[in-house]
Amino acid sequence: MHKYIIDTKYASENLLRILNKERDLLNEKLLSRRTMIEAEKNLFDSMKEVGFTSEGIIDLYGFNRTSENLSKEAKDILSFIVANTDSLNIIAGAILQIAKQGISFEYQNLSKCHDGRIIGRESLKNIIWQSRNQAMHFEEGNFRQSVVDCFKNLEIKFGSKFKLVNKSCAYDVLIILGWDSYDAYEEDMVMLLG
Repeated sequence: MHKYIIDTKYASENLLRILNKERDLLNEKLLSRRTMIEAEKNLFDSMKEVGFTSEGIIDLYGFNRTSENLSKEAKDILSFIVANTDSLNIIAGAILQIAKQGISFEYQNLSKCHDGRIIGRESLKNIIWQSRNQAMHFEEGNFRQSVVDCFKNLEIKFGSKFKLVNKSCAYDVLIILGWDSYDAYEEDMVMLLG
C-alpha cells in the first residue's frame, strides 16, 4: 500500500467516521422502522386467518408505536443533518483535500494520475480534484473551466445539488463516490496511488 495512504489513515478514517455517523444512524432507524412495519403487517395478516387475540392486539400496538417512534427519531436525525450541512461540507472538504493531496504528492499533476473508476461521465481522479477545488473556493463563485465542466456532468447525472452556487458540494460528492466508510475510501485511493 502507498505510504501516503498509510500516513494519512488516522485523519481520513476519523474524518469519515465523524462524517458518516449521523447518516449511518439514520439508515439504521429507517431499516428498523421498515422491519417493525413488516412485522406488524405479517402479524395482522396472520391474525386475520387464525383470529385476533388480546396478546396479538397488544403486539400490533407495540409494533405500530415502535415504528412511529423510529420515524420521529429518523426525522430528528435528518433535521440534524440538514442543520449541520455546513459542518458536514467542511469535513467532507477536508477528506477531498487529503485525497487530492495524495494525487499531487504522487503525480505532481492530475494528467499523470490513473483515471480510477468512472462515476457518471467523470473519472474518480477528476471528481476528487475538481470537487476539492470547488469545496475550497466556493465562496469566490468564480470557478475554473475544469471545475465548471466536471460539475455540469455531475449535475446532468446526479441532479441540481451539483449546480455551482456559493455553497460547498463536498458532502454530496462523497455520497456519490460511495465513501461511506474508510474501506471504500482506501480502495479508491489504492486504485489511484498504487
